[in-house]
Amino acid sequence: IRRQRQMCIRDSGIAPVQTPHLGSWQIRFNSANFGAGTSGELRTNVQNFTTAGTYTVSLWMYRDNWVGNDKLEVFVNTTQTSVGGTLLGTINRDRAQSPAEGTNGWYQYTFTIPSTFNTATNYVIFKATSAFGKDIYVDDLSIDRLPAAPPGCVTSFSPAPGVTGLCTNANLTWGIVPLASGYKISVGTNAPNYNNVANNIDLGVALSYTTIFNPSTTYGWK
Repeated sequence: IRRQRQMCIRDSGIAPVQTPHLGSWQIRFNSANFGAGTSGELRTNVQNFTTAGTYTVSLWMYRDNWVGNDKLEVFVNTTQTSVGGTLLGTINRDRAQSPAEGTNGWYQYTFTIPSTFNTATNYVIFKATSAFGKDIYVDDLSIDRLPAAPPGCVTSFSPAPGVTGLCTNANLTWGIVPLASGYKISVGTNAPNYNNVANNIDLGVALSYTTIFNPSTTYGWK
């Protein structure tokens, strides 16, 4: 993580008085010593978001009831600056402001990184801006990937279960399953496995399977 000179590491807070959320150290932006409008940025090193999944950024921030408009903004960008970046969220130090909290203390906030940042070169930027109020304290920053959800089951298919009177060269067909990268099929007469005609054959992205069926015979498929 890179930082500008206005953001530093401290073992305890003095304005307001408090201690780190976890461990011995926390990040401080000394709003109380910088004029209104002064800002500092804490910037991550390069982040690769090409692996499939949903990416989030989380942090803990100390909120108190000292009136002021000091704030922390979280950005994601393809360059290592907030300028031109996408704003993920804003947290005001004053707990009466958004997102409102009832008591002084540490609160965790999580923001989802848009799927458009699915490249190998990305940065998360934490921008603190002074309103000449109390200091801003953050702790336990993390960037996490939630694995992509697995595809669902086939819900539309033909022929329907239990149907009779089919031609012996009938096609088995099914509808597209969102997120599926391909399909495998097993067909047979050997209940309950039903795999003595086709055994887990990889069909790629095909949406149908054709074989010759014997008359007066019950088949199962999956």
